[in-house]
Amino acid sequence: MKLPGFSKNGAVLDRDDDAAGSVPAAAAAGVQATAAGRRPPPAPPVLPAPRRRARRGLLAAGIVLSILFALGAYALVERSGERVAVIGTAKDISWGEVITQADLVQVQVAQDPALRTVPWSSAGSIVGQRAALDLPAGALLTGSSVRASTSIPPAGQALVGVRVSAGHVPSTALSPGDQVVIVRTSGATASATDRSAQATDLAVSAIPAEVFSVSAPVAGSTDRTVDVLVDDDAVALRLAAMSAAGEASIVLLPRQ
Repeated sequence: MKLPGFSKNGAVLDRDDDAAGSVPAAAAAGVQATAAGRRPPPAPPVLPAPRRRARRGLLAAGIVLSILFALGAYALVERSGERVAVIGTAKDISWGEVITQADLVQVQVAQDPALRTVPWSSAGSIVGQRAALDLPAGALLTGSSVRASTSIPPAGQALVGVRVSAGHVPSTALSPGDQVVIVRTSGATASATDRSAQATDLAVSAIPAEVFSVSAPVAGSTDRTVDVLVDDDAVALRLAAMSAAGEASIVLLPRQ
């Protein structure tokens, strides 16, 4: 009978040595069997890194564009700060007034296409023209601020002086260019029949006109004269008769 751990002659065998000797042998046999049956996959080939070609043309174009953009930005900044000499008003100029050299002053402003100013070099052509609207002192003159000088009254119109007293004209100051309607009003001594006829004929007696100038009140009186432009000679004659009789009243309309 063979006992574990003993040899045939009774010598004691070391179990650890037996196991240590048998396991490496079995592992080596297994590795040899695997190596004999399968081969490891081949390693991928190593490709050389591609060389980048220097695109000198694109690089030069980029440099040129950068320089152009920088020059354009510099030109815009310089132009925005550039100032030009234009025409301004040295004092108040009323509508219809003839402009003189003393009315104008040179003004330095930044150049802006939105401002339709008149260059100072054109001041000679502005002198002698009439103001197309009321121009306050310190205002910038534009092309629409003046109109060609014409005789007063203009062709096709008549200038009539209408004398009015307090209560026949608005207390609000009239300005040249204001649109008004002049109506006939009976005096305090008018009869009831005349006043009734006036009320019936009010629409017919209304005369549209444009204020040209307003005088100061007469000394010792509240009466003043308002010069107006009307479009018809016959209307001008009727308006003059109303003014002489003291029967004219002025109604102020919104300015168009």
